Amino acid sequence: FFDHQDQTIGQFSSNPPFVYTSTLYGVNFTNPTNGTTQPRPPALTASFMPWKTPRTQKYSVGLQQEIKGILAEIGYVGSFSTDQRTGSNINQPVPNASLLAKTVSIDAVRPYQGFGAITMTGWGDTSRYNSLQAQVTRRLANGLFFQGNYTLSRLEQSAPIGTVTDPRNRRYDAGLGSSDRPHIFRFAGSYAPPIFERSAPALKALLNGWQLSTEVQFVSGAPLAVAMQTDTAGIGRTVRANWTGSVNLPRTMSQWFDPTAFSAPAPLTFGNSPIDAIRGPGIRNWDLGMFRNFKIKERFGLQYRFEAYNPLNHFNLNNPGTSFGTATFGTITGKSNPRTLQMALKLM
Repeated sequence: FFDHQDQTIGQFSSNPPFVYTSTLYGVNFTNPTNGTTQPRPPALTASFMPWKTPRTQKYSVGLQQEIKGILAEIGYVGSFSTDQRTGSNINQPVPNASLLAKTVSIDAVRPYQGFGAITMTGWGDTSRYNSLQAQVTRRLANGLFFQGNYTLSRLEQSAPIGTVTDPRNRRYDAGLGSSDRPHIFRFAGSYAPPIFERSAPALKALLNGWQLSTEVQFVSGAPLAVAMQTDTAGIGRTVRANWTGSVNLPRTMSQWFDPTAFSAPAPLTFGNSPIDAIRGPGIRNWDLGMFRNFKIKERFGLQYRFEAYNPLNHFNLNNPGTSFGTATFGTITGKSNPRTLQMALKLM
């Protein structure tokens, strides 16, 4: 037989009667089988029929022009994807006051009694990508090479990758894709100064043959959603918070965004903040390197390398806390990418 994308048929093997799971409570090592069970309805994996094949249409147009050895390029690149795979729990309860009050079990108020979560795979979602891309390239000449590119883009999708929040309203999770990065800039280059090749012997021995390299990267942060800590809608899972419609962004570690722009939704309701309410910190990297090859004998040489990663010691910040009501909500508690210096000798 032929399996569908993402091995959908293979996932069905976890359903009864192929697999049964039993959990024992109150066991000890001396008698592992002496425990009590708390039977729960089995969870299922299912799929909408008929299966569809995801499709992506890509289109682009561009211009190129070479000016004095430098190739300049600019163009539009886009794509439109249909019938994308997304999961939803079709056995998720509707908002229920008794479940919110924890007076009933979630399995007692599910639409399909006798079953736990039913993760249903479907192929009805779409995504759209549009971008303006520019690039300049200088081919290696007189010891100098560089290439720089910039992308201005936007990625939208009708539902997130994974499981949607509300299977009865899939548009609730529509918005920017998790990999949306509006601005991406990268530059890389190397330079081996040729002016020392004809210098005095002492100066040539000291400075000739060195090669310098650099790499720079600036990338926008990821779109982030603000979610509640616990289930406030009585559906057995968390939902997003309410918001005022806009968020002030101080962009400091102690307050990356204004937490007062968000509030708890009314009980048994879904918050109105979008899936892309805020944007996290981006990435800024600058690396340097230099190396030189030394000839020892006809068949052997020695290479010296010095590399500086993040020489300015600029830290990239982690994402802020996005769980409403927690002590770290709106703050950033970690950072990464400290300065690293390294040297190496390589026998060639």
